[in-house]
Amino acid sequence: MFRFAHLGRVWWPVELPYGNEDGGDPVTIHLLFQLMTDEELDAREHAALTHTVEQITRDLAKPPAGEGDASPIDEATQIREQADAVVKLLAATQAAKLESRADLLKRVTDWRDVVDDAEQPEPFTPGKLEALLQHRPFFVAVRDALLTASRDGVSKNSLPGPAGLPARVQA
Repeated sequence: MFRFAHLGRVWWPVELPYGNEDGGDPVTIHLLFQLMTDEELDAREHAALTHTVEQITRDLAKPPAGEGDASPIDEATQIREQADAVVKLLAATQAAKLESRADLLKRVTDWRDVVDDAEQPEPFTPGKLEALLQHRPFFVAVRDALLTASRDGVSKNSLPGPAGLPARVQA
């Protein structure tokens, strides 16, 4: 059976990078994602590929340094250029992470299996999600889950389970 009502949205398990309080298995929560469309996935992959090709092209365009023929000034210039390239790469990485975090804040609309100190369900709010995403391990787990769900989630959401039907949660 295919349930059209939730097309584009799916409850998805997200394994958090920490074990539960009794030291057992990692904690899994469920997030309701607004999936990325095929065009959005293509654009994301295209941007990553373009960035990689540009970096490789820049690296290949530099002539290889010969042994013993570079002056100390040339070596210092090369080191400075490499350091500048690293700084630019780090800035681009940070910008991409901030963009991904903002995208997650728009695409995650609810959660399950999140409780407060009294073991009561913690109501979802964008502010609480934002606080969770400030920690890299959580951010990476949620970001990766969204990408996986966007690639595989539509078929998964057509199965019985977390959409409210009486069946076990599929992993």
